[in-house]
Amino acid sequence: MGFGYTPPKTVRTCIMDIYPTRAINDALYGNNIYVFSLGLKFIRFAAFIPKGEFLTICLVGTKDMDKAQLNMFMNQPKIQKMIPEGWDDSKKRCICFPNIPVNHARHPYTNRLVIIGDAGISRTYKNGIDSAFTTAQLAAKTAFERGVSEKDFEEGYFKPAERLLGRDNIYGGIILMANDIISRQKHVVSSHIKYMSEHPDTWETRWMNEVLWNTVTGNATYKHIFFKSIHPRLLLSLFPVTLYSLTKKSRT
Repeated sequence: MGFGYTPPKTVRTCIMDIYPTRAINDALYGNNIYVFSLGLKFIRFAAFIPKGEFLTICLVGTKDMDKAQLNMFMNQPKIQKMIPEGWDDSKKRCICFPNIPVNHARHPYTNRLVIIGDAGISRTYKNGIDSAFTTAQLAAKTAFERGVSEKDFEEGYFKPAERLLGRDNIYGGIILMANDIISRQKHVVSSHIKYMSEHPDTWETRWMNEVLWNTVTGNATYKHIFFKSIHPRLLLSLFPVTLYSLTKKSRT
């Protein structure tokens, strides 16, 4: 663009909409959104989102998604138990592969111009609309209170946005990498799920549920999620559960 702008790096996601009918959606999913982290190579997480008569299926990975990745996910035994029959009928589905940013742009500003949202700085894998709103606020405030020069936007827009969103993405990268590693340890995951199902009202279960919910939804900053996930009480409580699962794995 002639002023040093470099777009964010992106990965291609997969979005599939199918038409199972409202009755089938209600029977299979109710009002629930289902999120999956199955430990599959390249697929970071997936979601089933019922929307009235339709079902939206989202896949996000560490590399570009394609139909082969979609079919691999859909043919997993756990997914086959949850998916309506006829999901692969080409007349009742549509598939697209939109890009999402996985880092932020370089130099998204110049005299009288700023680039905001996903094309500028946003939270990795999360809250594109919220990030666009936040960066738009910073840009507008800068224009009214400081000016519209390149230096004004660097000081009033880019640096604050980088502190607010860019640095938070460092924590996000750690969390997502940890999720990728842990989700592939089936014994550990199963032991934690068993613990939570057997102790639904404990502090540890409520704490873990909040961490998982915020990781998926983006309701909290990655920094907040990171420090909640390494809370000493939580780690001490889960240590014997994790140790037992690892020793059980070594015996099998």
